[in-house]
Amino acid sequence: MELKFKREVAETLGLNNAVLLEYITNAESQKCKLESLLKELNFWDENELMSLLIDLNVKGLVELDTEKKIVSLNLSLIHISEPTRPLYISYAVFCLK
Repeated sequence: MELKFKREVAETLGLNNAVLLEYITNAESQKCKLESLLKELNFWDENELMSLLIDLNVKGLVELDTEKKIVSLNLSLIHISEPTRPLYISYAVFCLK
């Protein structure tokens, strides 16, 4: 699976969170079993993966159901726009549910 995301997303969320969020976004029905995530993304151990998922959950980007052991995308769209002003540092970030 090829994962693509904007540089700004990685800078905002951190590279690991951007990779994980993109993986979940591309998953069928945008839901993943934790067991499947551990198997597919085996470059993270269980503690690292859970830490990333909790971080994304706190930020409101994913919904983490530890009882059902399922993680799902909480947003339908994440869009970081082009600069809103001539200054290179100003970006508008939109998170739509």
